[in-house]
Amino acid sequence: MTEEKRKFHENKDKLIETELENIKKRLSENLDKLPNEELPFMEPYLRALYFETFFLFAYGFYNAALVLCGILLESITKEKLNIEGILDEELEEMNFGRAINKCKDRGILEQ
Repeated sequence: MTEEKRKFHENKDKLIETELENIKKRLSENLDKLPNEELPFMEPYLRALYFETFFLFAYGFYNAALVLCGILLESITKEKLNIEGILDEELEEMNFGRAINKCKDRGILEQ
C-alpha cells in the first residue's frame, strides 16, 4: 500500500494570484514610505546604484538594499573627493572610513 503524496498547494493559479496580491500590497505600502522627488544630476553609475537600492527597499529586500546603500554612500563620497582633486589611484586604495575623514577635513561633510 503506497502513501498518497501531500500537495504543497491545492490550486496553483489561486496561490499565484494570492502571492501577487500580497506583493502588490507590500510594494504599494513601501513606495509610500520612500522619497518620490526627482534626483539632482549625478553620474549615470550613481543614478543606477540609487535606483537599484530604491527598488530593493520597495520590494522588501532590506538586507540587500542596506548593503547596496553602503556601496552607494562610499561611491558618492569618493566621487566628491574626485571632484575636489583627489586622484583616482589614491581613491582606489582608500577605504570608506578614510574617505569620510578626508571629506570632513576638506569641509565636504560636517561632523
